[in-house]
Amino acid sequence: MLRQNAAKIHLYVATFLAPIILMISISGGLYLFGFKGTTENTVIESDSNYVFNISGSNSEQAVRDLLNHHDLESSFEYVKQGGNSLFTRPTSEDSFVITRKDDSYSLTKVEPDLIKTLVELHKGHGPLAFKTLQKLTAIGLVLILLTGMILALSNKRNRKTSLITMGAGFALFLALAF
Repeated sequence: MLRQNAAKIHLYVATFLAPIILMISISGGLYLFGFKGTTENTVIESDSNYVFNISGSNSEQAVRDLLNHHDLESSFEYVKQGGNSLFTRPTSEDSFVITRKDDSYSLTKVEPDLIKTLVELHKGHGPLAFKTLQKLTAIGLVLILLTGMILALSNKRNRKTSLITMGAGFALFLALAF
């Protein structure tokens, strides 16, 4: 009974997640092979009369106000800060970078190409709903692997080979990672 249930869980979760796992593998592989995508960056003229003021938790509202001041679409979900720069997220679609310079700022619109979009999604820089899907996919992958191991180890004929190959994979991971 355990084997039959494990096989069903393995089959349904694996087939449901197959397209997602394929896209994650393709985007990660592209990145590792040096195809990171490109962005088209458009610098927007800063307004010396506009005071861009952020302090503490109101950075999102300050960015929305700045974008509205420049008549730019402000459909971002949240703001990430790094150094003197603020980044609207998600960066898997058109986004903005605001860099503070003393009493002024620079504003850049960033438009990713398809490969850059896939890489940004892979890195978890997508919309919040997509990030939730990525978390569920991670749980699904663990479930696929656990049910696959149950299936492999419950078959007496394949048990020894399965244990040896799992051990070899674990040893290779440890050798290369640490």
